[in-house]
Formats: sequence, structure tokens, C-alpha cells
Amino acid sequence: MAHIVKTPSSGGSVGPFEPIVLERLRTGLSDEYQVLPNFQLKDKGHDALEFDFVVLAPHAIYVLEAKEWYGRLTGDDQEWLLNDKPRKPPLWLVNQKCKVLKTQLGALGQHVYVCPLLVLPDQGMHNLLGGSWAPHARSITGALSFIQDPKRIPKASDITGYHDTILQTLQGAWGKRIRGPRRRVGGYEIVETIYVDGPFGEYIARRALMPEDPSRFRVRTWRIDRDQPADVVKKREALIRRPTEAVAKIGRHPNLLPVLQFELSEDGTEFFEVTEWSEYGTLHGYLTHPERGQLTLRERLEIAAGVAAALEAVHAHGVVHRNLCPESVLVDFARQPRLTDFDRAYLDSGFTVFTDSARARNEPYVPPELENTTDYDFDTHSDMYSFGVLLFRLLTEKVPFASPKDARERNGRPTALPSELRPGVDPKIDALVLELLRVDDFHERPTATKAIAMLRDTLGMTTAHAARDESSSSQPRVPAAPSFEPGTIVDGVYRVDGKAGAGSFSKVYKVFHLDHQKTYAMKLVDDEQNDDLVVREFNDLKQRLPAHPNIGQIVWMTRLAPPHARPYVLYEFIEGETLEAYCDGKKRLAGSDIRRIGLQILSALEVLHSRDVIHRDIKPANIMLELPSHTAKLIDFNVAALAGTKTGRAGTRRYMAPDVRKALGVGDHHSSQFQHLRLHQRCNKRPSEFEQARFEIVRIGQATGD
Repeated sequence: MAHIVKTPSSGGSVGPFEPIVLERLRTGLSDEYQVLPNFQLKDKGHDALEFDFVVLAPHAIYVLEAKEWYGRLTGDDQEWLLNDKPRKPPLWLVNQKCKVLKTQLGALGQHVYVCPLLVLPDQGMHNLLGGSWAPHARSITGALSFIQDPKRIPKASDITGYHDTILQTLQGAWGKRIRGPRRRVGGYEIVETIYVDGPFGEYIARRALMPEDPSRFRVRTWRIDRDQPADVVKKREALIRRPTEAVAKIGRHPNLLPVLQFELSEDGTEFFEVTEWSEYGTLHGYLTHPERGQLTLRERLEIAAGVAAALEAVHAHGVVHRNLCPESVLVDFARQPRLTDFDRAYLDSGFTVFTDSARARNEPYVPPELENTTDYDFDTHSDMYSFGVLLFRLLTEKVPFASPKDARERNGRPTALPSELRPGVDPKIDALVLELLRVDDFHERPTATKAIAMLRDTLGMTTAHAARDESSSSQPRVPAAPSFEPGTIVDGVYRVDGKAGAGSFSKVYKVFHLDHQKTYAMKLVDDEQNDDLVVREFNDLKQRLPAHPNIGQIVWMTRLAPPHARPYVLYEFIEGETLEAYCDGKKRLAGSDIRRIGLQILSALEVLHSRDVIHRDIKPANIMLELPSHTAKLIDFNVAALAGTKTGRAGTRRYMAPDVRKALGVGDHHSSQFQHLRLHQRCNKRPSEFEQARFEIVRIGQATGD
């Protein structure tokens, strides 16, 4: 068995999956292997990086990232799809962790090979990844085989003799993996790291002051070393400010991703930018992965027109993007494109930072005049060459040239034109493409405005033919309705663990949020005609429900992924049982328990009524006994209403107060108490109904001799 090395937080695994992986590593590897679990490394001036596991093998070092993902995983080196939901490849970050670890090892790092590895569950994951990262994403069993195979390591050598030195070096550098308060950037809280490279970081965040809001945002950060010469710092700041300045200069546009916040930290050492976060992925995903659905010819032309509209706005403000390619275009479910990533954008500001951007160039989209990053001339027409390549790719599934050099050698003439490669393409588009791909004089390429006019004219007469199957329907593929069978994954993040209950209008499921590593109760109405009940339950009542030990808390409301878009409410999950079995004679409660439960529910009602909330459906099925404490909790605010609101009769007939059964509207506070205690006469007559109700419960308890 492998030797488990004690680290600062080796006993504090995150989530239930990491202990499973650790045990399999311990029992599946021989004693020649050492496993270092759960620690962090931090370089000076950089963010700390968390390491799930590092394995010292006889022939290499492996950095393992454990992801409890289930379902279907496809994609390439640029974008992954987990159950049709786009994700950035986490191996980008794992590979960066490998680099940081090699740096920590100093000179020794030059003599060892450090390999990234993503570890997935053995069951419930269908891994169909392509690209160079594919061999590095494995099930637990596959990871064990990978780690023990020296043939997978380039120029593998025996490093067993270095193990002690490696351990001593890391022990002097590693720190405890702290799971305390998350890092805040402005008004946002970091929840996931996408990529870190030196002073640059990219993250997913949420609103810090609204923790129940599931909306996600992209945060990018750049650190500044103020100890460098002033001119170096000034150029660095120009590089950092460029993307935001470009977008800010252009302003709001439906085909651009807006910047929500851009500021310098209080200590002046870090810039941060906040934008919206797209859950739909990039155009690269639509063009590369069949799972994204087939784009029709009309949709492709509309996407091209949207990108051209973005360029028109960009160029009108004197900005040149210089990085247009499928990876820099987001596409939402409605197929609306939005141009992003202005890292290489040119502004008339005294600095040009084309060579300083860390992002790799997509060579087929680079204009010939920008091939040489140290000697170049360009203007807005340079973006139009990239747009011509993008349009060609949209229409034909191919790029016209492999590189700027290839384009020059072929004088901007593709082997075949779009109308020759795809039926239904108007020959007018061929002429536009040839003009856009000119290499003799880039100043003569069409403007974005001209391209838009041509595309819109073509859209007025084109029909929709599928890209890969010309006989297919013009309608985009509609994903199947999500299944809520136990074990299925909904929207890529919720694992259904079972059915928690059902009512007249809705069903409740026990779901485990894979990102939050937390269990919730998810409620969906049975009939979409009642969707408004879910929306009203959240909008009208969430803000009025107090944090109370005897009230089940509403966490959030959102919708299933399009096109189904059914609303659902997330509740805190209460492990326990309802009062039903105790009220139909199957189980019994002691008198003291009856009294305690009654007082707890009255306490909940008292605070609800003080906020003008009437539950309207107090009954055994809506009172949970939380285990093991048997604390009573009032749940299900499906038909609850605000006092005085006329929304018709609601509730369970046998528990309705007489005034509700006779009236065509909501009763008052006393009605909820009658439902609970059937003490309507006292509730209507006594000046302090809650005190009287408490007295009655205590009297009942005394009468039973308890």
C-alpha cells in the first residue's frame, strides 16, 4: 500500500469524493508511492493554489484534481461539455499547479517530470473527451493505471532517490488548505478558480452580500509589482486596463459582454474586472462539438451578422479587437453572439501591447499584416480579415487557410468557395468572403457596415439547411426534458438522490449540488400552468420569511436550463419525517413531545403573522420533525399569502378554519391558528391569542399527566 504523508490539512478533505479517491490511492498503489493529500502552495505575489493530491511515483510526480462529476463529458482542449453544459477545462488550472510545484522544487524541478491528472468517479461518468487533454482525465481506476505506467511519461527516469528531498522542500513551503471565508473582490465572492498564471487569475464569483443568489460572474485579476521601475509599471497598467477601457469606450451593445465593475484594490496592488458569466459557452463549442446541436444556415448567418454588428460598434469608437476567433465569441441559447476578450485590443493611448498578451493566438484567424508581432501595420480592416475566416468557418466547417503565411502564399484565394462547399449558400457571400480575405492591400477590405448589409440582404432570402445534414429540420435540436430519476444529473450540477415528497401541486426532490457540495430540497410544480405559484412563493414570501429554527428556509428560485425553463424553488433540506404517521395512528408521541411541537409551531406562526404572512395550509404533511432532535419545522409555502391579499381559498379542507371555508378570500391570522389548534373561538375572542393558545397546549399536556 502507498504511504500517506501527513500534510497541514491532510485530514480535512473537501466533500465526500476526496476521501474515496484517497483510500483508492492508498490501497491501489504499492509502497514505492507516496501520497500527499490536501494542501496549498503559494508563491510570493501570487494567489495560493489548492492541491487535492500529489503522488510521488518512482518515475514522476503527479498532481491530481478530484472532480465528482456524473453524466456525459465531451470536448477538446478549449471547451468541455458536461451534460451539454459548457465548462472551462479544469486541466488548464491543474497544469498551472504542476508549474508552481516545479518552481517550488527549484533546481530539482528540472530533473523530475510533473504530470497533471483529473480524477473522475468510476461509475456514472461517460468520458468522451478528445484533444491532448483526453489521456489526462481518468476514472479512479484509470488514474491508478495511468500513474503506474512509466511509458506515459516522456523520458521517464528513476526519481526515487529524490523523494526525501522533494518532501523536505514541499514541507517548507506548503500551507493548510483553509476552508474559511472565501476571498472577496469588491462586492463579489470567489467560488471557483478557472485559471491562474503568475499575476493573472480568472475566477467564477457570486455576489458576496447576496449568498442565496445563484447568479455567477466572471472575475479577472491582475497583480501589480510596485517595486519595478515606473515605466515598467505604467506599461503593465496599460496592458491591464486595455480590455476594460476598450469596452467602456464602446458602451453597451447587445453583441458585447458588458463590464460590470473595474477597480484597483485598496492597497493598489491588484486590478480586478467583473463581467457577466456565460453558461452557454463559446462559438468554438458550437462549431466543434456535435453535442451542442446543429446550427442551421440561417443561424450561422445570423451569428455572423451579430459579430459584424459588434465589430461595427468597436470600430466606430476607434478600437481594433485584434483577437477575433471562435473562442472570443460567446453564443447563448437563443444563438445571440457576444464578442469578448479585448486583451489584444488597440486603443490610441500611447501603448501597444500586442506582444504582451499571454493568450495563445488562433493562427488561422491572424491577419497576415499582424503575423510578425514586432513589426506590423494594421487598422480596423485587420479585424475584417479575421471576420472573413470566421464567416468561412461558419458556412463550411473549415478554415480557408492554415496560417497567415498560407494565406499570403495562396494570395487570399481558398481552394473552394462557400457556395461550392455547401448547398444553399448565396454566391454573393462568396464575393464578400474573397473581399474580406484580401492580402494584397488590407485597407481595401470591406467594413463591418458593408458586411452587415450584405448578410442582412442574404438573410432576407435564405432557407435553413443544417450544417452537417442538409436534409435535417430547420429547427435546432431541443434537449430532452430533464429526468428526475435517482442518480440522474439535472442542469449539470444537481444529482437527484430521491423523491422527498409530493403535494397537490408539486413534487419535491432531494438533490445534491455538486458545486456547493450541499443537499437541498428542490420543488417543482406538476403543471406549468401553476408555474406562477413557484415564482410568487419566492418573490412575495422569501424576503419576509425570518431565519427561525422552526421555519424551513427558502434558499433560492431559478429555472431549469432552456428550452424547458421551468421554475423551481430550492429549500434547505431537512433530514427527518412529517407528522403524518403520528396523526394517522401509525406512530405515537409522548405528551411532552406534543406540547413541545405545538409550542414550536406556534412560535413559527407568531413570527410569520408579525410579518403579515399567512401559511394557509397548516397540516401534518407540512410539519417536519428534524432528526435526531425532533425539532418541528413548518414547510411548504405553496399557497401562503400576505394578510389581506385576495387570492381565493386554499389549503386542505379538513384543516380549514370556518371563516376561510365560507369566504372567497384569505382569512386572517386566526385562521392559521385554527388550522393548527382548532381553537377558533378563543382565537377570535381573546386579546392575546398566542398566549391563550400556548396556555391551551400546556393545559392539554397537564391533562395527559405529562
